[in-house]
Amino acid sequence: QMFSDLVVHGWDLARAIGAETDIAPDVAEHAMRFMEPYVGQWPGVFADPVATESDDPTDRMVAMYGRDPAWRP
Repeated sequence: QMFSDLVVHGWDLARAIGAETDIAPDVAEHAMRFMEPYVGQWPGVFADPVATESDDPTDRMVAMYGRDPAWRP
């Protein structure tokens, strides 16, 4: 859980300051595997997943965690 939390919050911070937000595909896949069984089961802890048609692992991971992969500050 801590690993996944750090990965998604790392993306949050990087996106907020305009830094590189690409996450290694295997890291994004690992974070998604952790989260999949819990999607929709922790209201108030994670936002609802966001729809994305992207095949990019980073985009799919952040969308699963309730972030819009296209968001820019």
